[in-house]
Amino acid sequence: MGVSLYPEISKVLYDLFLAIRNVRCHIVHLSSGNSLPIISKLKDDGYPITVETCPHYLTLTAEEILNKQTQFKCCPPIREASNQVRSAAVFVLMSLSVIII
Repeated sequence: MGVSLYPEISKVLYDLFLAIRNVRCHIVHLSSGNSLPIISKLKDDGYPITVETCPHYLTLTAEEILNKQTQFKCCPPIREASNQVRSAAVFVLMSLSVIII
């Protein structure tokens, strides 16, 4: 169920690779909590990283969306509850710079 996390994770890792070389890094529309621990650590270490997400990544899960409900289609996609930004709420509060409404 759901779309692979690998494209998002690989893009975030690439951006963080640039950030540790002091290139300003802004990660947009983060939809997975998997990247938050390393983002939080690098931000704490002073690297130039900002992160944002959107309310639908914090409030909806893929399990709640029925097939063919295209009104919920977005990029990156809404994730499963087990791998959602909401599942890492502590890191969200520590790591996210902006929630886009």
